[in-house]
Amino acid sequence: MTDWNFDRSSDFGGFIDKWLTENKKQEGYQGISKNHWKPNNARSCCANSKCAKIFTITERHHHCRRCGDVFCNKCTQYQRRLNNLAHLDPAGILYKVCKACFDDVPQESGQTHSHTDSFIHSRKHRSGSNGIAPSSRFDIKAEIERLKDGFKDSVSKSPIRKSISQVKSLMSSPEWQKSIRYIFYKLSPRCYGCRVDFNSLTKKQHFCTVCGMVFCSKCSNKDLIVYIPNEHKKDKEMAEPLLGIIRIVGCPEKEPDMCSYLRVCESCHQLLEQIQVQEYQETQVYDEVGGTWSAIENVNRDLRAAQQKIDDQLPKFQEIILSLDIVNGAPMKAGSNRSNVQTLAKAQENLLDYFSNFMFIVQRLKKVKPTTKGQIVVLNNLLKCKHAIYQESLYLFGQSKKKCEETMPQELLLKIQHIVETNAIRGAYITCKQLVFESIHLCDKYKLKSPIPKTISDCTQVLEPELQNVVETNKENWEEYQQNINDLLRFQLKEHRMIRPSDRRIKLEGCLHVETVMLWRTDSLLTQIRLELEAKCRDKTYKNSKNALEELQTQIKQLAT
Repeated sequence: MTDWNFDRSSDFGGFIDKWLTENKKQEGYQGISKNHWKPNNARSCCANSKCAKIFTITERHHHCRRCGDVFCNKCTQYQRRLNNLAHLDPAGILYKVCKACFDDVPQESGQTHSHTDSFIHSRKHRSGSNGIAPSSRFDIKAEIERLKDGFKDSVSKSPIRKSISQVKSLMSSPEWQKSIRYIFYKLSPRCYGCRVDFNSLTKKQHFCTVCGMVFCSKCSNKDLIVYIPNEHKKDKEMAEPLLGIIRIVGCPEKEPDMCSYLRVCESCHQLLEQIQVQEYQETQVYDEVGGTWSAIENVNRDLRAAQQKIDDQLPKFQEIILSLDIVNGAPMKAGSNRSNVQTLAKAQENLLDYFSNFMFIVQRLKKVKPTTKGQIVVLNNLLKCKHAIYQESLYLFGQSKKKCEETMPQELLLKIQHIVETNAIRGAYITCKQLVFESIHLCDKYKLKSPIPKTISDCTQVLEPELQNVVETNKENWEEYQQNINDLLRFQLKEHRMIRPSDRRIKLEGCLHVETVMLWRTDSLLTQIRLELEAKCRDKTYKNSKNALEELQTQIKQLAT
């Protein structure tokens, strides 16, 4: 029997391989040889040790046409030219092989492999996370105008035509919502975002009203709104529609009566959001000059109101002093000594409150930042004018107080001062304690990890012993006094909150707005408390409380920066 096992590297073996390849269409030919293939049950997982993927119903067996081993689909994505005996042949046919067979011999022997993964990676790296390459022919501003004009035409129709259009829109999208590229992209079998094939059940087709590409519901949303502002809906002439992304600065605070929500993809969403934010910032810059004038006008209005209270209270304070009719160093009229002391202390305390409030508003005026030369001149003149008014009123108050000191007994003067100082430290303690409760409530409600409640609480613990000392000096029960303060705090927390974040700003900025408002409001109230203590109390009185409040305000300013 003749032995036909030739050496494949010999010329004769190569001749036979070539002859079989050229005559592959002869009768009885079954394609490339499978005699060297390993059976499917020989392996339960991919032969590639780095992969080792287990075979299942969905992950089928795939044979390398050259070595015959069993791999998964991903590990047989390479191709080499082979003849019918599974030998490398530059003139052969491309068959799938494993990576080991692909790298086995020099490149010129004939080979290829799939570039799909590298192509997708390159395209994502170039165009963004969603893998959509932006078209140079895509004009976002032209598409915005198309949607505005289409919406304006749809709402300006007669009632009958509008009803017909609404019925049609239930069956298909209006034509004005479709981009010029809509027909072309509609033919796509898969989502342009996640690249998953569409189906009629779980992966329905949606199109972006801006670019016209097709996406699934996960890769697009209906955050685009085209609307006519409510303030213009009753105009005889139809106002120009506006377009924006909801929940972004520049969008309407409330849903307009005449509006339509449109679907938009992630790429167009980002582009429109950038345009919207930029236009809003430009508007803010244009309004900055007008905003400064408004700020000056608002503070000046508050200063006039505070000045009016001083002007009303100062004559009353002077009348109370005159009505006492002091002779030989003792009050003779206006009731008993206790009544006179209480009346005079109350009048003095009210007047000092108005003075400290006036200075607090002046500090607000100093924080206004002028943007033009005219604003600088007006602001400086206004500050000089208010400072002169304050000094004149303070001089009149000092003269009246000096008259009391010259004529009234020292004991009564100290008693009046003690009442004013007691009310001042009591007010500071109640305000700080209310700030603690409100800040704890806001941190708990919005899940904030802020040091503000702890910082204010530490200051309150410094104020409490000094207030307790005053209460016990007055021979009052400290526990009952605390109970009265707690009852007052319950009422204040229910009816008069000090920190009130804006719901609209919370929707736009989130928890950052809450913390910003807490810091700003706490700093503002601390300034007011310190001004009242400085105005009502002597320098050496409540020294620890004053230092604690000063340190607290410094910490709040550091947190704000």
